[in-house]
This record gives sequence, C-alpha cells and structure tokens, in this order.
Amino acid sequence: MFCSDVNVYDLGCTRNLVLMITYANYGRTAPYTEVCSEHTGSKENTNCISGSDIVQSACSGKQQCTLHKSNFTDVCQDTTKYLDVHYQCITPSAGMCIDSYG
Repeated sequence: MFCSDVNVYDLGCTRNLVLMITYANYGRTAPYTEVCSEHTGSKENTNCISGSDIVQSACSGKQQCTLHKSNFTDVCQDTTKYLDVHYQCITPSAGMCIDSYG
C-alpha cells in the first residue's frame, strides 16, 4: 500500500521469480480512518477505482517493475488516493521469458 504522496512505486521478486498481479487499484476504496489517514482530500469517495490495467501491463511476468504516479489518471478529483497492489512471486511458466526490470 502506497499513500498518494509517494511518486514512484517499486515492486519486485527475488531471483528467478516473476510478478503475478492478483489485484491492483489506484484510487480509494476504504475510508480515510482506515487507510492513509494522514492525507486528506476535500472529498471521501470510497468508490474510486482505476489503474488495474496499467499495473498489469507494466508488471505482470516481470521480475521487478517501477510505476510512477504520473502513469495514473486522476479519476476522482479532490479524493486522496493510494496505490494498493496485491501480487505473488511465482516461477515463470514454460516458455515465459523473464524480463528482469520493467
């Protein structure tokens, strides 16, 4: 979980494993009292969902990836957002080429 004041997000796996993204959202689905409460926008939109496709295309199948805050669209203006990514480090399947850094 990365609060919105972070501009660069790094994800990675150990040697010979690759990222499998199981969930990703850049927005807000939890109230301020539960997540990133030190940062408050003027609205509390807890139905602010975006960015899953960006994380998937940038990180899936790679050993490491870097995401920049500027990659994401501000779909819920005046709402403080965070990046929530759930992933597993898995052994690449047969024929899968390991991209060490994306």
